[in-house]
Amino acid sequence: MPLPTRVATDAADIDPAVLAANDLTVDTFRAAMTERSRLIDSFWVVHIPLAAPDMAAAVAVATQISRRVSSRFPTADVGMTEVSVAERQAVRHRVFCDAQMDEGDRCRLRPGHTTRHAGYDE
Repeated sequence: MPLPTRVATDAADIDPAVLAANDLTVDTFRAAMTERSRLIDSFWVVHIPLAAPDMAAAVAVATQISRRVSSRFPTADVGMTEVSVAERQAVRHRVFCDAQMDEGDRCRLRPGHTTRHAGYDE
C-alpha cells in the first residue's frame, strides 16, 4: 500500500473524514504507519559532495539535481536538500522552503520567500 504523503503519528490524530476520504480505516492507517516506521528505520541516505564556488552556485546545482532526482525517484525527500561549506558541514542551509502544502506536496520555493501557503499560513 502506498503511504500517504501527509501522515500523523497515530490514527487518533486524524479526522475520521480524512481517513475515509483517503480510503483508510484506523487499522489500515496504523498498518501504513508501522510500515513507514520500518522503512524509515532501515533506509540509507546518499550524500554526494560537489564543489561549487559559492552558496548561490551550490543552491543552483542542488536545485537542478533535486528536481532531476525527484522525477526519477519518487521516494527522494527533495524538501530536505541542503548545502554547506566543506569545512563546516554541520552548518547546513536549506535549498527549499519545505512547508507542507494542502495537497500533500511540499513548497519548492526558496526558504524565506514571502508567498503565502494556502491552507498552511492561515
